[in-house]
Amino acid sequence: MCGKPVNERLLSPVSWSLPEWMGQFLAPLPSHFATDEERMGVAVSCARRNILEGGGPFGAALFGEESGELLAPGVNLVLSTGLSILHAEIVALTMAQQVLGMRNLAEAIRGGVALYTSCEPCAQCHGALLWAGISRLCIAGRREDAEMVGFNEGPKSPWPQWGEELEERGIRISRDVCREEARAVLDAYRAQGGVVY
Repeated sequence: MCGKPVNERLLSPVSWSLPEWMGQFLAPLPSHFATDEERMGVAVSCARRNILEGGGPFGAALFGEESGELLAPGVNLVLSTGLSILHAEIVALTMAQQVLGMRNLAEAIRGGVALYTSCEPCAQCHGALLWAGISRLCIAGRREDAEMVGFNEGPKSPWPQWGEELEERGIRISRDVCREEARAVLDAYRAQGGVVY
């Protein structure tokens, strides 16, 4: 299998990075964003650009909740890396944790950390939110929007139970922020024949 001895294969480093286009995308953006719509605009724009570059139709961004500082963007890297776990939310959380040097983001940023995502988190990303240390989750598209394109969001409690699970852990939730814009990205992905993985 793979032509290498088992121990050599298992000890090979696993690595990934944000797409090269992300630097150009981020360059003209301000460092701070005041409103939910502005912050969600970053997440949805990441998703839109990602499909133009051959990636999946999902984007996310982490912000200091009080400061509005952009901490980390995220896009779905499943297609470019072949790694099924690299959803936009996971990418943004991982980048922020690496940059800030802390697994619990609540300990890193005074005033809390808010995750803005272009679509409701799937079962995997929902699980990751529980331990990441975010204080707020802001969602554009809904589960049914992703499922209409053909994506399977996995076994997760239906709304409002999954929201209540997060809120019990101190994570406030806002839904439908820029939902139409996020749905337009999913529709564009479907129209161009994007891969459903």
